[in-house]
Amino acid sequence: MIYSRSIQILSTRMNIFLLFLWLFNDTVLKFVFPGFVTGKLSDLIGVYLSPFILTAIIRVFFNQIDEKSVLIFSIIVTFVTFFMINFSQFLNDTIYNMVEIGFKNKGVADLTDLPCLLILRFTYHQFSYLKIRSKQRDASRLVLLFSFVVFINSPAERDPQGRNDLLTYILVLGLSTDTIYLESPKASQIVSESEIFRFRFVGRNNESSPASLTSLSLPSTCTDQNPIPIETNYPLSDNTSDNPTMKFEEFLVQIANDKSLSNVVISKACTDQTCALDLTKLSRGEYFWGVSLRYSYILNCKLYKYTKLPNQAVEKLIK
Repeated sequence: MIYSRSIQILSTRMNIFLLFLWLFNDTVLKFVFPGFVTGKLSDLIGVYLSPFILTAIIRVFFNQIDEKSVLIFSIIVTFVTFFMINFSQFLNDTIYNMVEIGFKNKGVADLTDLPCLLILRFTYHQFSYLKIRSKQRDASRLVLLFSFVVFINSPAERDPQGRNDLLTYILVLGLSTDTIYLESPKASQIVSESEIFRFRFVGRNNESSPASLTSLSLPSTCTDQNPIPIETNYPLSDNTSDNPTMKFEEFLVQIANDKSLSNVVISKACTDQTCALDLTKLSRGEYFWGVSLRYSYILNCKLYKYTKLPNQAVEKLIK
């Protein structure tokens, strides 16, 4: 095996740490702490390390080519690919379909990712000027194998953000409101007749599901009323301390033909964050999605049903 400078650079303690962080962020942190930081962390590490990984792999098969020339080629490939998948959703879908190898990876074009390309200047600087103390030949195969595993793992789009919405990032960082993100179908994607609708709830305290009571308790003063009267949408106060504690019941997924979601054409209640929607009744055209939270609570000896619309980026679906 040709032991290249790129593998030497990947074998440094800093870059081994970054490889582990890249993998851990993609497989764990993006799920547990979705938001701006975890969303951008893998992009920065990936853009920085990808040229080294590509160069090392190419040198295994074409060791007669000057390594610095291969690195420059790898930097150009990284730049062009990353730019294309974030500049246009059409290009994003096209590229992911071309490289699909069975993982069903999907991406979302995000213009706010493009500044990450600036770190390629540091990549080139590291290759040209980093002093390597030891070659560590015995670890070369292992480092290259691990780098390749992390590299092919990275394309899967796991973070659920409305990724072109910088305001959404700020809201998530502040954790000041409940937010719902659409994971699939992607924005402006052509949906099938029976579409699997997946979304993610991120609570104000970073909960993965809405805060809820285990069950509703009927006050002792209301025991003579069985069943108790049922009402809907009692006007709650802006002061949350004055509001009753509610039990979460279900998500209400709605498809509308207007951005304000006032004209709902498809509605389905779901107990988890995956719903199969029958869209056969929809005619061709553009539609919009929304997911509401449905709660129940007891107040003044009456059972109320309450529907809350969390913060969410309204995206288009195409039938």
